[in-house]
Amino acid sequence: MEGIDTLEREKADSQLPVTAPVLLVEQAEPGLRPVRPNRPLNMAIGVMGGLLASGVLTLLFACKRPLDGMASPA
Repeated sequence: MEGIDTLEREKADSQLPVTAPVLLVEQAEPGLRPVRPNRPLNMAIGVMGGLLASGVLTLLFACKRPLDGMASPA
């Protein structure tokens, strides 16, 4: 069975085109000025991500704490 599958796969692979069908729409041109990181945007995203992460962790620890106090006595 595996021999037949292998032969069918090889036959199908041999019928595939060697090059990918790519169409060149226009010639690439370099930018007018170098691209630089947007520092204010990066800082704002970092601050918002930090606040979100600290809020999530605070909620997780706040929800876990009451369960710790309700442990059954040994």
